[in-house]
Amino acid sequence: MSVHQSPNCGGNRVYVFRPLNGQTFRFRVKAPNDANICLSGAAAEVPHHMFEIFLGGWGGGESGIRRNKKDDVCKVKTPNILNANEFMGFWVVVTNSAIKIGRERESKPFLTFSDAIAPIRVTHYGYCTAYGARGSWIFAGK
Repeated sequence: MSVHQSPNCGGNRVYVFRPLNGQTFRFRVKAPNDANICLSGAAAEVPHHMFEIFLGGWGGGESGIRRNKKDDVCKVKTPNILNANEFMGFWVVVTNSAIKIGRERESKPFLTFSDAIAPIRVTHYGYCTAYGARGSWIFAGK
C-alpha cells in the first residue's frame, strides 16, 4: 500500500480526490489534528452538494460532519482520535440517505448523518490536513 502525504493547507482546505468505488472506503491516517475528508459528486469540491468530515478538529478534540461548506450537521467530542506518530484507522459508509464514520475494528459508527429527503450522491472523496497539521494517509485496496 502506498503512503500519501498531505501538507498543512491552513484554513483553506485543499483536497486531493479519489474515486469512490462502492459505498465504503477505509483509510489510516497519521496526523496530530485536522484530518479532513470531502465527499463530493465530482473529483472536486461542489460547494452546494458536498459533505466534509473533520477528524480531530476544533483544537484536536472534536470530530464532525459539515454540509455544503457551511452547516455543521453533526459534531461529537473525540479526544485523542488522531496521533502524530501512529496510523489510526477509520471507515466511511455512504448511502443515498446516510453517512457513517467509524474506527477501525469497531462496527458502531461514532459519527452519523441521515437525510431521508435530499439524496446523498457521492462519486469521489478527497483528503487533506489543515490548521497546522501535516498528514500521512493509507487507503485500503490502493
